[in-house]
Amino acid sequence: MEQNILKVQKMSNTFPEEMMLKLFEGCSPDIYKKGQMIYRTDEILTDVFWLSEGQAEVYVSTEDGQKQILAFHYPHSIVGEVESLYGHPCGLNCSTTKKSTLRKCNVELFLERIQKFGLMRQYLALLAGKTHSSVVHLANLVLNDCQSRIQAFYNSELTH
Repeated sequence: MEQNILKVQKMSNTFPEEMMLKLFEGCSPDIYKKGQMIYRTDEILTDVFWLSEGQAEVYVSTEDGQKQILAFHYPHSIVGEVESLYGHPCGLNCSTTKKSTLRKCNVELFLERIQKFGLMRQYLALLAGKTHSSVVHLANLVLNDCQSRIQAFYNSELTH
């Protein structure tokens, strides 16, 4: 049986640093300790974050403490924008995996600045990229066996 390996593309979730500084102008950097929550599953997010340094993970968890990581955010990533646009409890958790620096901006101000700087098309492309990435991940889970799913992420031949 032929395997359907869908290649996972590295997703860009940022603008150039000089533009990020404009988008988050007036938003002072906050230092988060390793393991500190950025947002929780029951929150209705009204802010967007810029992870300028460090790393964060997005995950779902059960009441007994089991967790499934859905995504990682790396330096210069925009964090929480989809959840803040959603307008309902986000259903996801996000916490830092190491000491991190984040800036927080109200989503309405952030969108206003996106429009002001003529970035709406690029921003929509970022959101579309996230959606596409999620679809590819879901397709890999549904269509492929374990080895094929791993190959899709690591793009290499496995020996074990």
